[in-house]
Amino acid sequence: MSLRTGLDHVCFERRALCAWAALFCVAPSGVACESERVAAPPTGPRFARPIEVIPPDLQLTVRVAVKRLREALGDAVVERVRADSQLGAPLSDPLIGWALEQADTAWASMRLGLVPEQTDNVLVLSGSFADLAPDRSHWLTPVDLGAGWQRWDRSAAVARAEPSRLYAFAGEVLVFVSEAEIDPVERRLERGVEVESIEPPELGLVSIAASMPALARALREKAPRAADLLEKGTLLTGHADFEHTTGARFEFDFAFKAQEQAERSARAAELLITAIKDTPGVLGMVARAAQVEALGKSVALRVRLETALLGRMLARSQSGSAASEGSSEPESTPPAAGSTPAEAGSPSPAGASPEAPSASP
Repeated sequence: MSLRTGLDHVCFERRALCAWAALFCVAPSGVACESERVAAPPTGPRFARPIEVIPPDLQLTVRVAVKRLREALGDAVVERVRADSQLGAPLSDPLIGWALEQADTAWASMRLGLVPEQTDNVLVLSGSFADLAPDRSHWLTPVDLGAGWQRWDRSAAVARAEPSRLYAFAGEVLVFVSEAEIDPVERRLERGVEVESIEPPELGLVSIAASMPALARALREKAPRAADLLEKGTLLTGHADFEHTTGARFEFDFAFKAQEQAERSARAAELLITAIKDTPGVLGMVARAAQVEALGKSVALRVRLETALLGRMLARSQSGSAASEGSSEPESTPPAAGSTPAEAGSPSPAGASPEAPSASP
């Protein structure tokens, strides 16, 4: 090999090494020759409506137009409802109390059949929460989930019904989650798993949606006849509204699997209403204002109470007369299908539970 040829060969190798070095520096894996890139922020949860975060395993959801309710009935009534509700324990949490004062709408979803202190639940609030500041002695540092969402976890264990996790979205939505519901909500909110949950209608001051079979199980011991009828159905929805000039209006729809079941349940409800119309007290007032109608595979229950009647009912409740009268009133559950008005209004023998014929087709 000549000297010239040898020099050309060395130069070629050097040029090749330089080319490979340049390629290494611009390749995606070439971290040695480029500065470290900043990771993209998480995409975050995305929902069209706040209620979409509620998981499907909860069997009762109540929607409350909190702001309208305060304007219509006053703060004292709202606070009494909060204290007396099934979720009285978690709703007593100071952070939730503050949030409810800022809320426009609340959705409270829960599992039926449990005592208040153990009721699994999710509370969703929509409103203005720009000043949210959870107590750092009770809540850990928030985690940024992206898209305006943050997640807060408790620093220590709390009672089963109390919130163990809090999700916050852009100062507009808060989601309080009890311990048992953390996994279902996380799957829905953080992982984007699509689910179908029961949803109350966007009507009135208060609306409700509930699984009728779950209601039946919850009422089995205290109201077996009502449970017999409810377990044949699928979904209960309803709403209540109030106007100072016209009074209160309640509308409920009970969906059944078959038209015959709906018709038999409507007849049973009519028998009950007839039996208790002359009962003194609040129960009789409501019965006299109630209307029942079978509509295909559903039963519609409508109650309209005028403002003056509401005032008398409230006076009775506050004086305690309603409670004393309630001890002598018949069971306020639908009678068995096919029973007579007299049978519907008569109490069962002591120690015996009323027998109801099957409501199945």
